[in-house]
Amino acid sequence: MRDLPPVARKYAGLALQRKLQADLLVALTTRAEQAAIEQQVENSGKFQVLDAAQPPQRKSGPSSFANAAIAFLLLGLGQVLLFARRRGLFTLEVLN
Repeated sequence: MRDLPPVARKYAGLALQRKLQADLLVALTTRAEQAAIEQQVENSGKFQVLDAAQPPQRKSGPSSFANAAIAFLLLGLGQVLLFARRRGLFTLEVLN
């Protein structure tokens, strides 16, 4: 940076200051919006916590065992059909 002319150094310094000020403005604006929302919540009195949040007692979601069983059955059916086709028990014909 020392190799730059004085005008370029001053411009680089001003650009850095502008970027820092812009980042600071974004952070402060976000914090001001959060504070305004918190203030509205405190003053409104419309929100009341009925029960504290509790983690679920058991896992929710698809059953791993059921998914594995279905996959096993589908793969088995696919192998049976492939074996039957190779033995000539049925053929796949395109309808005209």
